Amino acid sequence: MFRSKRSVVWIGILLMAIVLAVTACGGQDQLAVYKLEPNDTDTVQVTEEEFETFKSVKEANDPYYEQRKSMDTKFEEDMLKQYIALKIFESRLSEEERDKLKQEANDAFTSMTKELETTNPDWESQWNEMLDQVDLTEDEYKEYMLLQSMAIDQIAASVSEADLKAHYEETIAADPNAYVSEVTVSHILIGTNEDRTQDEALELAESVKQKLDNGEDFAALAASYSDDPGSKDQGGTMKNANVNNFVAPFRKAVLELPLNKISDPVETTYGYHLIKVEEREVPTYEDVIETVKGQMVEQRFVAFMEQELPDHIVEMDLPA
Repeated sequence: MFRSKRSVVWIGILLMAIVLAVTACGGQDQLAVYKLEPNDTDTVQVTEEEFETFKSVKEANDPYYEQRKSMDTKFEEDMLKQYIALKIFESRLSEEERDKLKQEANDAFTSMTKELETTNPDWESQWNEMLDQVDLTEDEYKEYMLLQSMAIDQIAASVSEADLKAHYEETIAADPNAYVSEVTVSHILIGTNEDRTQDEALELAESVKQKLDNGEDFAALAASYSDDPGSKDQGGTMKNANVNNFVAPFRKAVLELPLNKISDPVETTYGYHLIKVEEREVPTYEDVIETVKGQMVEQRFVAFMEQELPDHIVEMDLPA
């Protein structure tokens, strides 16, 4: 068993919140009724005010919130169900466990703010501005983030070491590069622009690929042809690059291409890339254990939402 670490999570939460601005509205209308346990006779209500607060905090921490909302017709319903699920998990903790988690979260928050003071002198005014825009106090914001931490901690405590290792091994068996995060990769980008059509870019990329196949120097060709200003003067090389920052086709090629083999032209929104992966180390289980924990917590939360939550919900009445 283990307790999940929250300091990194809280840092990400605050940094994201500083960047984003959201709006919130209030109200006391009842939106849902649920039971903390399926056989309970007592019920709990969700008011519009608390749900709007929950959504505001979620929006502040998710840069894709509006995109998801616009693309999913059941977005509000799913968010309300998620909130109810979190409140159910919260109810299952003892008062002592809640106090302990609250203290840990406050300690992590204090540590994080001290770190931010050294890296962003203006962070406090930006933070307070964000809170004003969402019409939240700092305590209210932390309360709703703590709600998620309580659920994460409770689910994580149910995951055994054997569960984690089995999940890691299954994932690696399906995709040996599933946990690769950093690579050293060289590429030559033949971009499209006002003076070069897509067909012309592909033709030039194929011509440069032929030069590489004939033994010409990759770095020299990158300096001559690449349209990537960030790497062309370094021989096209990006050292210890995070693959999760790459656009999808480039990331896929970087993870699948045999080491030191030059790819055929790979198309992205930037143009065509000739790619050579020089280093790609598969992390050990110990290296990615926190990632594996996060995956398992997410899986079990989704399973609860799908399999158990319906038995808790008495009614939902969201506005059209």
